[in-house]
Amino acid sequence: MLGPFEFSFDAERAAAFVASTGGAETPDFGGTLPPSAVVAEGLARLIAELDLFGDEILAAGGVVHTSQEAEFFSPVSVGQKVSATAKIAGNTLRRGTRFVSVFTEFRNESHEIVATASSTIVVPK
Repeated sequence: MLGPFEFSFDAERAAAFVASTGGAETPDFGGTLPPSAVVAEGLARLIAELDLFGDEILAAGGVVHTSQEAEFFSPVSVGQKVSATAKIAGNTLRRGTRFVSVFTEFRNESHEIVATASSTIVVPK
Protein backbone atom coordinates (compact mmCIF):
# COMPACT_ATOMS: atom_id res chain seq x y z
CA MET A 1 0.00 0.00 0.00
CA LEU A 2 1.29 3.47 -0.89
CA GLY A 3 0.35 6.60 0.98
CA PRO A 4 -1.62 8.00 2.50
CA PHE A 5 -1.12 11.15 0.47
CA GLU A 6 -2.99 14.02 2.11
CA PHE A 7 -3.90 17.18 0.24
CA SER A 8 -6.45 19.93 -0.15
CA PHE A 9 -7.07 22.75 -2.62
CA ASP A 10 -7.52 26.34 -1.52
CA ALA A 11 -9.76 28.60 -3.65
CA GLU A 12 -6.83 30.01 -5.65
CA ARG A 13 -5.45 26.60 -6.52
CA ALA A 14 -8.91 25.27 -7.40
CA ALA A 15 -9.44 28.25 -9.73
CA ALA A 16 -6.03 27.63 -11.35
CA PHE A 17 -6.95 23.99 -11.99
CA VAL A 18 -10.28 25.01 -13.55
CA ALA A 19 -8.53 27.60 -15.75
CA SER A 20 -5.93 25.07 -16.88
CA THR A 21 -8.56 22.53 -17.89
CA GLY A 22 -11.07 24.62 -19.73
CA GLY A 23 -11.31 28.16 -18.47
CA ALA A 24 -14.65 29.78 -19.22
CA GLU A 25 -16.08 26.54 -20.63
CA THR A 26 -15.61 24.72 -17.31
CA PRO A 27 -18.77 24.62 -15.20
CA ASP A 28 -19.02 26.36 -11.84
CA PHE A 29 -18.77 23.63 -9.23
CA GLY A 30 -20.32 25.82 -6.50
CA GLY A 31 -17.53 25.67 -3.92
CA THR A 32 -16.56 22.09 -4.69
CA LEU A 33 -13.61 20.84 -6.70
CA PRO A 34 -13.90 19.51 -10.22
CA PRO A 35 -13.76 15.74 -9.66
CA SER A 36 -10.78 15.42 -11.98
CA ALA A 37 -8.75 17.72 -9.69
CA VAL A 38 -8.91 15.16 -6.89
CA VAL A 39 -7.75 12.30 -9.12
CA ALA A 40 -5.05 14.39 -10.84
CA GLU A 41 -3.54 15.45 -7.52
CA GLY A 42 -3.58 11.90 -6.19
CA LEU A 43 -1.84 10.59 -9.31
CA ALA A 44 0.79 13.36 -9.12
CA ARG A 45 1.51 12.43 -5.49
CA LEU A 46 1.75 8.75 -6.40
CA ILE A 47 4.19 9.42 -9.26
CA ALA A 48 6.33 11.46 -6.86
CA GLU A 49 6.21 8.67 -4.25
CA LEU A 50 7.30 6.08 -6.83
CA ASP A 51 10.05 8.50 -7.92
CA LEU A 52 8.90 8.18 -11.53
CA PHE A 53 10.33 11.62 -12.29
CA GLY A 54 13.85 10.78 -11.12
CA ASP A 55 16.79 12.04 -13.16
CA GLU A 56 17.17 8.75 -15.05
CA ILE A 57 13.49 8.71 -16.01
CA LEU A 58 13.50 12.36 -17.08
CA ALA A 59 16.58 11.71 -19.24
CA ALA A 60 14.71 8.81 -20.86
CA GLY A 61 11.71 10.99 -21.75
CA GLY A 62 9.60 11.05 -18.59
CA VAL A 63 6.41 9.20 -17.77
CA VAL A 64 3.37 8.71 -20.01
CA HIS A 65 -0.07 8.55 -18.39
CA THR A 66 -1.85 6.20 -20.79
CA SER A 67 -5.21 5.48 -19.20
CA GLN A 68 -7.48 6.62 -16.41
CA GLU A 69 -10.80 5.32 -15.14
CA ALA A 70 -12.41 7.10 -12.22
CA GLU A 71 -15.59 6.81 -10.24
CA PHE A 72 -16.84 9.68 -8.08
CA PHE A 73 -19.11 9.16 -5.09
CA SER A 74 -19.39 12.56 -3.42
CA PRO A 75 -18.11 16.09 -3.99
CA VAL A 76 -15.00 17.46 -2.30
CA SER A 77 -15.26 21.04 -1.06
CA VAL A 78 -12.56 23.63 -1.60
CA GLY A 79 -10.29 23.45 1.46
CA GLN A 80 -11.45 19.96 2.46
CA LYS A 81 -8.67 17.48 3.22
CA VAL A 82 -8.48 14.35 1.11
CA SER A 83 -6.41 11.27 1.85
CA ALA A 84 -5.39 8.96 -0.99
CA THR A 85 -3.99 5.45 -0.70
CA ALA A 86 -2.85 3.41 -3.66
CA LYS A 87 -1.81 -0.09 -4.49
CA ILE A 88 0.11 -1.40 -7.46
CA ALA A 89 -2.29 -3.59 -9.43
CA GLY A 90 0.20 -4.50 -12.14
CA ASN A 91 3.86 -3.99 -12.93
CA THR A 92 5.19 -5.45 -16.15
CA LEU A 93 8.22 -4.88 -18.33
CA ARG A 94 7.81 -5.17 -22.12
CA ARG A 95 10.78 -4.60 -24.41
CA GLY A 96 12.43 -2.44 -21.78
CA THR A 97 9.35 -0.30 -21.14
CA ARG A 98 7.66 -0.53 -17.73
CA PHE A 99 3.85 -0.52 -17.46
CA VAL A 100 2.51 0.22 -13.97
CA SER A 101 -1.20 -0.10 -13.15
CA VAL A 102 -2.38 1.53 -9.95
CA PHE A 103 -5.66 1.54 -8.04
CA THR A 104 -6.19 4.61 -5.84
CA GLU A 105 -8.86 5.26 -3.23
CA PHE A 106 -9.69 8.80 -2.07
CA ARG A 107 -11.32 9.48 1.31
CA ASN A 108 -12.62 12.63 2.96
CA GLU A 109 -12.01 13.68 6.57
CA SER A 110 -14.90 11.44 7.67
CA HIS A 111 -13.06 8.49 6.05
CA GLU A 112 -15.82 8.11 3.44
CA ILE A 113 -14.72 7.13 -0.05
CA VAL A 114 -15.20 10.13 -2.36
CA ALA A 115 -13.54 8.63 -5.45
CA THR A 116 -11.62 5.68 -6.82
CA ALA A 117 -9.32 5.59 -9.82
CA SER A 118 -7.44 3.05 -11.88
CA SER A 119 -4.46 4.44 -13.77
CA THR A 120 -1.83 3.06 -16.11
CA ILE A 121 1.54 4.76 -16.28
CA VAL A 122 4.22 3.91 -18.83
CA VAL A 123 7.88 4.50 -18.03
CA PRO A 124 9.85 4.39 -21.30
CA LYS A 125 13.39 3.06 -21.41
